[in-house]
Amino acid sequence: MVGDVLRILTWDPQAIEAIRTLCATRFAAQCRTETFYSADGCAESLGVFASQANKGDALDLVLQRLGLRPEQAMAIGDNLNDLPMFALAGVSVALDNAPAQVKAKATAVAPSNDEEGVAWALQAFGL
Repeated sequence: MVGDVLRILTWDPQAIEAIRTLCATRFAAQCRTETFYSADGCAESLGVFASQANKGDALDLVLQRLGLRPEQAMAIGDNLNDLPMFALAGVSVALDNAPAQVKAKATAVAPSNDEEGVAWALQAFGL
């Protein structure tokens, strides 16, 4: 984390494809894209991020600064971009609205984010 944070989000289906293609063909060294999917597998939005940024590295940095070990961390997520966090954290909780690939990598599946899934995870794992 050495520069300004930049995030571009779009929900328009045509814009998702156009921006994804532009990033892949002209700006691959500077950025990467992540498609965020709804629980039914449809593309919901697109994020554009710095090429090396991911949530696992961010969690690792926070843990180092707090003097904690990865097994002391719980990651809660609902999309593919949460998988690097899941791989690091001792406990990983997917919300029920997450795609199947995310649920498959989680320690547990909580109710959806609309059904207080984060609160459920915090209670279930004693935090």
